[in-house]
Amino acid sequence: MTLVVVEFGAQELSPVSQAFGTLLSDVTLRLEALPVSKQAEMNYDQFRGSLSDAFSKLASDELSSVRLFGPTDSTLLGSVYCPRFSNEPPNLWLGWAEGVQRPWAQVLDELLAVEGLQFVAVTVEETIDHCCDQVTADNFPWKHWRLLAAAVRDEVSGAWIREAPTDP
Repeated sequence: MTLVVVEFGAQELSPVSQAFGTLLSDVTLRLEALPVSKQAEMNYDQFRGSLSDAFSKLASDELSSVRLFGPTDSTLLGSVYCPRFSNEPPNLWLGWAEGVQRPWAQVLDELLAVEGLQFVAVTVEETIDHCCDQVTADNFPWKHWRLLAAAVRDEVSGAWIREAPTDP
């Protein structure tokens, strides 16, 4: 079975939080958090609060990343990263999730309804690398071999520009 990963990004944290609510609302999560002070060492700590608490700490710049695991095992279900995490592009709040138990085309449509997301990508096995600080239709890697489908907000109109090189 092919592992499908959903990646998304936004200028603000709130749409990324909403996207996780859409994707993983029915999943009990165990969290690990990376305090800003430990980012250089990439030393994540167990986080005892809720996902909402973790997003509050991300918003207040106490944390730079949160990893989401299943409740009883070490399966990584997703992550959230602050803009320019590890000095890498893009300059957006990023999130990704895997193991979502719905068809990926449905998940893509659900995330396109989240106001404020700048891009959504559905990929095979892992996320794709971004080359630039901002993700635009002009610099998005539309032909990346891992890409199943994606959408990027038009910078002027705000409409989604979509491409799906593979049928669902």
